[in-house]
Amino acid sequence: MLELGLWTHNPATNHYYQPLECGNWEQCEAAAKNLGGHLVTINNATENQWLVDTFGYTPYWIGLIKKEQPKTWQWISGEDTSYTNWLFGQPDGNGDYGWIGLDSSSDGWDDCTVDCYNQYAHQGIVEIDILK
Repeated sequence: MLELGLWTHNPATNHYYQPLECGNWEQCEAAAKNLGGHLVTINNATENQWLVDTFGYTPYWIGLIKKEQPKTWQWISGEDTSYTNWLFGQPDGNGDYGWIGLDSSSDGWDDCTVDCYNQYAHQGIVEIDILK
């Protein structure tokens, strides 16, 4: 049974979220799947702002990945990618994985290689829908 006391509930989505120390993007997605979810899918500006307000200005892996065929950005959860919040000039082709480049001046997204966690993201935000 999942211990929901460790999770933060977003009433707007009715999903639960948890930051997780997990390494690179692939390690974080594997850890998220082990918990019954995925790295977070961000569906709109309200959810993006809620994540920033809730988890602070720290770089986090999100569930955005550039799939091989077709070579387009998609959510690992399979949800629609109609909303994006790329930083200015992003994605710049630097990688196939998305992360929230949170700092005191921005809450936008950046693309990165799987191993850019050495400099930036070491954590992911896991999202679960307990109603599924």
